Amino acid sequence: LQTVAEEAVTAGQYEAASDALDRILGQRDTDYAPRALELSGMIHERRGERGPARLRYEEYLRRFPGSPGADRVGQRLAALGRGGGGEPARPSVDGREWRTTFSGGLSQFYSRDTSRNVFVDARRRDPIDEIDRRVNIDQLLTAIDINMATTNGETRFSARAAGSYTLDWRPVTLVGSSRSSGDDTQRIAALYIDTQHYRLGLSARIGRQSLFGSGVFGRFDGIRAGWEIDPSWTLHAQAGRPVFSTRTDRIERDRRFYGFTLGYAPRDKPFELNAYWFDQKSGGLTDRQAVGLEARYSTPGVALWGLVDFDVGFGKLSHAFLNATVPLRGGGSVGVQVDQQYYPQLSLTNSVIGQSVHRLGELKQLFTRQTLEQWARDRSARTRSLSVVYTQPLTPKWQANLDLLLSRTGSTPASGGVDAIAGS
Repeated sequence: LQTVAEEAVTAGQYEAASDALDRILGQRDTDYAPRALELSGMIHERRGERGPARLRYEEYLRRFPGSPGADRVGQRLAALGRGGGGEPARPSVDGREWRTTFSGGLSQFYSRDTSRNVFVDARRRDPIDEIDRRVNIDQLLTAIDINMATTNGETRFSARAAGSYTLDWRPVTLVGSSRSSGDDTQRIAALYIDTQHYRLGLSARIGRQSLFGSGVFGRFDGIRAGWEIDPSWTLHAQAGRPVFSTRTDRIERDRRFYGFTLGYAPRDKPFELNAYWFDQKSGGLTDRQAVGLEARYSTPGVALWGLVDFDVGFGKLSHAFLNATVPLRGGGSVGVQVDQQYYPQLSLTNSVIGQSVHRLGELKQLFTRQTLEQWARDRSARTRSLSVVYTQPLTPKWQANLDLLLSRTGSTPASGGVDAIAGS
């Protein structure tokens, strides 16, 4: 995470850097916290957010006064006190200074792959070569990621747009087909606006975004709003519609969800807890309904992160996850990750898999709720995995790593006209 943050700051990609730094600082006192605090303050400073930058630098000096970077951070804090230099930003109506920044990237890749196969019938005295020439790939991929942010140190507005478009020039082999449509692909990975008010502790993000936790495991179109009740307690609410493919350029209306998350993270304790409620509907039926608990614990060298998601509707443990990192003598460390989940994620919509209709609202007209629930269980394979990573430094420049991964995917029975699938 620190490497990602360092590279993102260098490239001016402050949104990506902030995400990585927030995850580091969310683990409380780690060996990476001093540098993360300094980088976070630098980002605020470059955005013109002098108030948050000053708070970050002051926290650094308060928590790590004897660290190697303390003198450097002290100089940055002193520079902020003198005004920080640079061109003055345009004052806002209430006298605060506003500053707007833009960052982003544009890339294009052209790919072409051709093949030539020759078939010779050796049974003939005068063999005739049959040559098959094909163009497998002939496309131009254009990707863009743009970020904009404006702040006066107390209020911040930002926006992000990220996506790609693939222009495909492969020849069409079907008779009567045209090249005009069908294979060109556009993807929208992120498209949202975000606002924060530091003094009031309010935040909101609306649009296409991603979230892991709070019952949401992936990308969705919707809104997530937060309120910092006090320094230890936070409340978040999220609502929207899940996005299962970035190829979707419109809001899918088959499913919709809402949920609430209550977080507790005392500043003087090395742990953080989040409890949530999640409810998702599809076709007028409860598609997924779950309660969950997330926990993080971190002390110097030791980090624990766990999640438990229980599906109330199916009465099953739908997702359990634990990641632990423990230091060893001699500078080595052991990381263990245990994961249990269903693939695809346990939900009533899984009953549609393999059926003649593609929407839960249509399928419920043909079969009972009990039948749909049974089919959904049958289409959801339980997956378990165990990962162990052992790291041992050998010299200041060399280290040895040992990785072990065990995984098992359960079988799914035959039902509803769908064949059984063996486990692996």
